[in-house]
Parts: sequence; C-alpha cells; structure tokens
Amino acid sequence: MRGKKHPGVARFGKAALILWSLCLVVECLMSLRDALPAGIIDPDLFLMVGRQTLVALLPRYLGYLAAILIVWACIAYLAVSRPRRRIRRLATGSRKLTPQQFFQVRRPHGTLAPDFPGIYLIYNADRRRYYVGQAHQVLSRVNQHFTGRGNGDVYADYVAGDTFTIQLLALRGSGYHSLDDFERDVIETTHAYTEGYNKTAGNRPCTRHFIR
Repeated sequence: MRGKKHPGVARFGKAALILWSLCLVVECLMSLRDALPAGIIDPDLFLMVGRQTLVALLPRYLGYLAAILIVWACIAYLAVSRPRRRIRRLATGSRKLTPQQFFQVRRPHGTLAPDFPGIYLIYNADRRRYYVGQAHQVLSRVNQHFTGRGNGDVYADYVAGDTFTIQLLALRGSGYHSLDDFERDVIETTHAYTEGYNKTAGNRPCTRHFIR
C-alpha cells in the first residue's frame, strides 16, 4: 500500500538496493581477479578466495546498506508526515459547524461565502468516524449529505440522532493543485477510509503536487 501511495519512495528504495547489489558484485569480481593467479583455474581455490573476499567486503557493504535504509526511512517518513502536517494545519484553522449551524449560515443572508471548490470533513462525534469528500460546490454537496441525497450511512446516523460536526477546506490557499490530491491526503490523515465512512481512499492516483 505504501508503494502505491508514494511511488517515488518505492522507486528510490528499489534503485538504491539494485545499485548496492551491483556495487557489491562488481567489487567482489574485481577482488577475485586481483587475488587469483593468472592462468590458473581451480574451483576450490576460486571458492576459497571468493569466501574470503565476501567476508572482507561484507562489513563495509552492510554499513552502506544500513545508511541506505536510514535514508529510505527518512524519505518515507517525510512523504507521509508532510501532507498530514499540512492537513492538520488547515483543519485547525477551519471553523467547526454543527449541521444546524451549517443550515443557518448557508441561508441567503448567512455568513458563509458563496459556494467554492474544496474538501469537506463530516465527523460523527458519537462514533468517532469521518466522512471526507470533495466538490466544486462544497456547500451544496454537504447539504445533500444531511438531506438524504448523499452518503446513506452518514444520513442514517444523522437521522438517528448522532452528533456531527462539519469542516470546510477551500482548495484555494490550501497549497494543492487538485481536489483529488487534496482529498486523498485528508482521507489518509483522518483515516476516513480505514475507520470511517469512506468506501475508497480517493479518486485518481495521487500526484503529490503542491503549490509553493
């Protein structure tokens, strides 16, 4: 799953391990060429020198391997943590509304801005479950979820009396180029797919392009 979410991290790891293996093999062969007497082909001698060469090279190459794994782990951590920090920062600055407050401020003379593209987070406080979605008209889409024209599970729990909050994150100013990337990172950060209402981890494959 990690490789699919962060293909660049997986490609780096595979390339580094292949390069490490090739360097080890090449240096072993070069050492064998220098150690074996010219013109003498003795399988037993070849195996003995080969083992000695490998034993001599292995500690150094294990050190190289450890360094590669550490760098790989750091890159993977940054690939995961950077979007999460961004999402948490955006969510912290977003106002939480109850469905009743949302209906009130969405009215023609309410305080919400005109409809806009972005991401919405619907949180069931009683069940501790998120539903995350995207829309080019976020306000209209959120309204559908609480009027029976959106996610059926969310609406059923809402009708049953569960406590919900709503957060709206605009695409503009978020640092993301596309709603797909934005939505995927919010779903992953809130665990809306693994523990929440979402049936998928997002729409199309993530390109991880941010606006600087």
